[in-house]
Amino acid sequence: ILLTLPSHQFESRLERPGSEKSNFASHNVPPSRPQMDVTAVLLAGSAGERMYPLCGVDDDAMFNDDANAKTSASNAPPTPKCLLPLAGSTPLALLIAAVKTAGLPNANIKVLAAPEIYPQISAYMQTNNPTIEITKLTVECGGSADALRQVKREKKVDPSHSILLLSSDLVLENASTLVGLVETHRSVCNDKKDSISLLFADFGHEDGDGVPVKESKKSKLGFLAREDEDIEFVGLAVKGGPMENDNLCAVSNPVKRLLLKVSRAEIDETEENVGDTPKLEIPKELVRAAIRNPQSSLSLRTDLVDLHAYVISPWVWGNLISCQPFETLQSIQHDIIPLLTKQQLSGFDAETSESCSIAPEEFTVAAHVLPRSAILALRVCTVPNYLHACKEAVTHSIRRPALHPSSLPSTFGRLEGTVHAKDNALFLEGAEKGSGGACKNSTVGKNSKIGSKCKINNCMIMDNVTIANGVTLQNSIISDGVTIEDGCNLND
Repeated sequence: ILLTLPSHQFESRLERPGSEKSNFASHNVPPSRPQMDVTAVLLAGSAGERMYPLCGVDDDAMFNDDANAKTSASNAPPTPKCLLPLAGSTPLALLIAAVKTAGLPNANIKVLAAPEIYPQISAYMQTNNPTIEITKLTVECGGSADALRQVKREKKVDPSHSILLLSSDLVLENASTLVGLVETHRSVCNDKKDSISLLFADFGHEDGDGVPVKESKKSKLGFLAREDEDIEFVGLAVKGGPMENDNLCAVSNPVKRLLLKVSRAEIDETEENVGDTPKLEIPKELVRAAIRNPQSSLSLRTDLVDLHAYVISPWVWGNLISCQPFETLQSIQHDIIPLLTKQQLSGFDAETSESCSIAPEEFTVAAHVLPRSAILALRVCTVPNYLHACKEAVTHSIRRPALHPSSLPSTFGRLEGTVHAKDNALFLEGAEKGSGGACKNSTVGKNSKIGSKCKINNCMIMDNVTIANGVTLQNSIISDGVTIEDGCNLND
């Protein structure tokens, strides 16, 4: 989705204290920065094969020798992960709401969707917002970098605008996350530097003794565990001292320069680093770059998650990704950013175009890191992530005012249906529960019926589901129209 944001829209969110129009009137506001226009791009690039059978197509069935199984798999339309039910809405609708709350107007909106999910997203948008034009990505589009090249080729975005690139499966509790990311980008571009800025979330946890919790034990303790492919080594040059508070838009929030971004899987695969524990080699130039300022330090972390939210300067998306050696790269996350992070210290001397050449002091890769106590921010890209998002949406809608007061309204502030605060459960229109039993940390879809003496915990029950008496459900997702008989027990 392309939403043009005039610079004054973000400036209105960051006016000086005392302004009646400011949504951050109580915050410290940085000095005036150069004008920067932004266009937001919400990209629905795939159905979500990692979430099968909720989304995507069964790859095993597609390569099955059984012709009927193969035909059934190919004919079944994949449900886009951004259209899964979430707190009475969808991730796509909630993200659009957050983007608008951050200050982006409803004008000039374009939907970019992969060919295999274009019909479903088109139908959804026609029903919920028929004024928005739907654009299909080309078959040749192999990733987010290719999508930006198509945006440039078809002139969807003003070439003078920075692009706020967001994955359509991103769930944000509050629009201040986006405002903070854009302000981080604005701060590093203060001296007319070109930049790309990333949004990271801190997914680390400690036990009662302060010892970091291993990924394999997180789910047992009620935390969200990451898959191996989502774990990265992230090296940050942190400028200044520790944060004085959790205010994402405060001047005290230090600007972090990204110096290293390597996936754990990539390190495991190298021949010289064989062993149970991945071994990471850090070049000397990275250390020198990190401590060039006496007040800076190098922070190497594995507890950060790339949320696929980037602010990209016009020179990067308009020129650089179309030049060698970038023009054949397909993914912003896996290809473009690691190469930019490496070359930012030496600069770019493109062979194909002088417009793609830049000195190292004129370019930087910045990071905006959400602290561990920050508002909810995660991607609905795996089944555990989806189930966690369903639970946390209800939790934050109940507890947000008490835990994290914010000048911007919460995305989950007005959930449809009935919220049972004591049990942290959401019952949508027409949902009913019998006597006895309990339904906790769960969402019950429209017109779904739960029998008596049922025990339900941490579940997503979709629409028109019938659950008989004495059923026990734990950590489960029940799809539309399913009937569960008496006394059934489903776990994980």
